[in-house]
Amino acid sequence: MKTMNVIKATMLLATALVTVGCASDDTIENEQQAGNKMPAHAVVFSGENQAKPAYTRTTLSSHAKGSETAVEWEASDHVWVKDDAGVYQKSTITEIPNLQNKSIAMFGLTTGSFTGTNHSVVYTGKNSTSATEVEIKAEQTQTVTNSFAHLGESGDCGVATATKTSNGTYRFKLEHKAAYICIYPRIEEHDRLQKNVKLTKIVLVSSSGPIAGKYDFSTGTLGSTPTSDASNTITLTTPSGEISTATRVDTSYYAVIAPGTHTLRAKYYITDPSTHVSKVVIKDLGTMTFTSGKFTDVTAWINKDLIEYNSYYAWDAKKPYWYGYESVQPLTDGASNPNYPQPGEERYEASTLNGINNPLFTPNGPRHVPTMNELSWYLMKGDSRWDSNGVYVFNGHLQQGFGVWFKKMERIKADNASLVAGAGGDVKAMGLDYGDVYHDYSSSHSVYMIYASTSNTIPTEDEQIDYFFIPFCIPIYVNGECRPGVPRTAYWTTSRSYIFYAEYSGVGVYHFGPGVGDVQGFCAVPML
Repeated sequence: MKTMNVIKATMLLATALVTVGCASDDTIENEQQAGNKMPAHAVVFSGENQAKPAYTRTTLSSHAKGSETAVEWEASDHVWVKDDAGVYQKSTITEIPNLQNKSIAMFGLTTGSFTGTNHSVVYTGKNSTSATEVEIKAEQTQTVTNSFAHLGESGDCGVATATKTSNGTYRFKLEHKAAYICIYPRIEEHDRLQKNVKLTKIVLVSSSGPIAGKYDFSTGTLGSTPTSDASNTITLTTPSGEISTATRVDTSYYAVIAPGTHTLRAKYYITDPSTHVSKVVIKDLGTMTFTSGKFTDVTAWINKDLIEYNSYYAWDAKKPYWYGYESVQPLTDGASNPNYPQPGEERYEASTLNGINNPLFTPNGPRHVPTMNELSWYLMKGDSRWDSNGVYVFNGHLQQGFGVWFKKMERIKADNASLVAGAGGDVKAMGLDYGDVYHDYSSSHSVYMIYASTSNTIPTEDEQIDYFFIPFCIPIYVNGECRPGVPRTAYWTTSRSYIFYAEYSGVGVYHFGPGVGDVQGFCAVPML
């Protein structure tokens, strides 16, 4: 995460001050985008760029991760200017003379007297009705990726002092007072899933206090806490939002957030339009400091904890069961295809007892199926929970079905620190039996079964950050035939002697004897 300067506004008010005539009975609310259409009786403030592009407001025009950000005025913007009597007057006309350079705008005021050397200027957001209050919205919407068009209506604000020059013009630089977050979600190493899902919303949750609400702005600085409508969450709705395969600006998302130090959790809601299945992915962002007038970049690896379960192998084979024949893989119960692994192929099963041919099957592989010792910790301390409608990834799509939630190994170790320490600190080297008795299953294959009952309490949305879901509704393959996973789906371990399975009363590992002459394809995936 990086923080960068944003919007060091150099908006210049540079047109001569026009004498104020008698105000019309009708308030002028027109907003023009071309041509000089200011009424003769209006006080006109004209903004222009310096030689270097101005960093002003209110719509993002360009942003690169880790660099300054350029934004532009919109025709619907207005500013508040303090008149000679000390009363803030709202500009009623906004004109952008050159549509090719929207960092220049003219603001017309039809009420108040402006003759001083300096006048205070404030911006309190699009459609604001007060010069002394700013609302950072708890509900924000971004309809296009890499667009901050909602900046002004989501809570952006700023202050400036307009100074009268020798030729009668006024100039000011807008100093922004809100903070901003830019989020870069991505789906790596999972091209099919990336193409098949959309981001529907991002929810930022603060455990340290409000991050949105209505704030006092009478001093030109946002108050430390909201005066009303305080919210510890900001929901950024992103209808049909795209997710890239990498951290890219063109698939980024923005929100306005209250300045300060916040401890945040981000929830990413994704949906699969084809299957109509949705899932929330939760990431703890930790404690972060958000500074007025600056962007904070946050990257998010959405699918890091999403496992593709269409990962079938014959025992310790070098290639997947349907490698080269993915297009004809049978996916419905009872369907079959003759192109299953044959002797001599890299897809064919190994004759070894322990995995040695494929890193996926070896205990020392970077990403490997669980060892018997590791599985014993999941079963004894993983707090297994049934879920008849759990969400998982299969064949590049979000699917929903019967399975079991387990605590992630990181959580198991944290919750059982002393027990893990007693095992030498290595759950791969030492397993656990009933009654918290240590047992090294790798030294003996005589154990017939380890079994654990499961509860019916599904982890809450916030609890799921510490759990992962394993489907037990996906099929297995025997000689190319797709066989139903209910009541039993089988998962390989690093030993051919044991497979991981589930039945309606619980989950377990049992001693496995492969059928004579059968070429079996079981799911082979790392556990979290």
